Amino acid sequence: MSFGNLKFDTLTTSDAKNTSTEKSLDTSYIFNGVCKVWWTLNGEGTIASRDSFNVSSFDDNGTGNYDANFTNNMSNANYSFNGTTGVETNTAYVINYHDGQAPSTSAIRFACETSNNATFQDMGFVHGQIQGDVA
Repeated sequence: MSFGNLKFDTLTTSDAKNTSTEKSLDTSYIFNGVCKVWWTLNGEGTIASRDSFNVSSFDDNGTGNYDANFTNNMSNANYSFNGTTGVETNTAYVINYHDGQAPSTSAIRFACETSNNATFQDMGFVHGQIQGDVA
């Protein structure tokens, strides 16, 4: 038995089950259009990953302040980051870069803070996603 690489530029299917017409997709779209890092984190108490992709570990830097360390580095620090968290006692929380620390190719620091007075809060569900190019 031999192992090798399967390379192709376009993925094509007849889609006979649904429309009986051929459908195709450029494989570069699949590679470039997918999320390269994502996580869902329990940020309360001893932090713990609920699930993740391309995250090797998390650091707890204090109340509501975390690092996500990447398993595979990004090719540069010009990637897109977005995150979400919940609402507690009618207070909305946002996730931002923290301490003015710019993202790096190997990790990102982020914080859960109230939208009205920027106080940090540990949250039970902290979600993040990064789009960009992996090195």
